[in-house]
Amino acid sequence: NNTGDGFSTHRIDFTEGTQTTSGGNGVTGSDETSENLDSTWTDNSVPTPNGPWDAAVAVGEDESQIPEEFALYQNYPNPFNPNTTIQYGVPTQSRVSLKLYNILGQQIASLVDEVKDAGYFKVEWNGKNRFGSQIASGVYFYRLEAKAVDGGQVFTDLKKLLLLK
Repeated sequence: NNTGDGFSTHRIDFTEGTQTTSGGNGVTGSDETSENLDSTWTDNSVPTPNGPWDAAVAVGEDESQIPEEFALYQNYPNPFNPNTTIQYGVPTQSRVSLKLYNILGQQIASLVDEVKDAGYFKVEWNGKNRFGSQIASGVYFYRLEAKAVDGGQVFTDLKKLLLLK
């Protein structure tokens, strides 16, 4: 569906055993959960309790496997242009923050800032800052901070990525 602002809206419904989309190509696969989840977003934003993310293109979750420890993986592709994928894993329900910084340490985008259940997750970043502007070629850093909601573990990791135009 066209939202009138130049973006297409895709609706994805997750039900036990299948995943389907409307308004785009159909996707099928297995889903071990028994919950029915429902989500709608535009190509340029993902709804959150605090409003849309300007810099995230897509967010994915794989809760079928639970990691044994916190992990932040190297983005791919790297170097990238225009999109890259960042994956991470949390072994227990945690408050997760994934932010991007320039070489001066200034925050340029916040991709994740919410409580996540245990599982593996990925975020596709489109190389835009929090204002929706394309950033310049260069070296950037992404930082994951995860705090277990039960007050237990705290995890922080930082990795480097390279945007080439």
